[in-house]
Amino acid sequence: AGFMVAALVLLGLKWWRPLSKMHKTPETRRELDEKKHPPFWNRLVLVLSAMAVSFVHGSNDGQKGIGLIMLVLIGIVPAKFVLDLNSTTYQIERTRDAALHLSQFYQRHTDTLGDMLALGKSNGSEMPQFY
Repeated sequence: AGFMVAALVLLGLKWWRPLSKMHKTPETRRELDEKKHPPFWNRLVLVLSAMAVSFVHGSNDGQKGIGLIMLVLIGIVPAKFVLDLNSTTYQIERTRDAALHLSQFYQRHTDTLGDMLALGKSNGSEMPQFY
């Protein structure tokens, strides 16, 4: 029954708005409207419908929860925060070197750091000094 209602709504909307710009590719949208992203209302309805599905299905679904978190991270968090596409080769190499040195430091001090970084455990002392 739900499928039939959805099909009728879809056909009704196609009849009501035959020239909708909803399904344009980013390139076509940029050529016609000089905009890259879909209209605000389309994105809003997509997020609201995902929230409605989540609410209706209940709260005991871990995969759904992770999917919603990913939706927020991908849809809201700016891409520049995640990856700077203007990074130089030098900056990327320095970041790789820093990660490598951090990994080597952790491997040299695994026992001590393992005790200090154990979540939920506190030995009441200050962090050790490594040189």
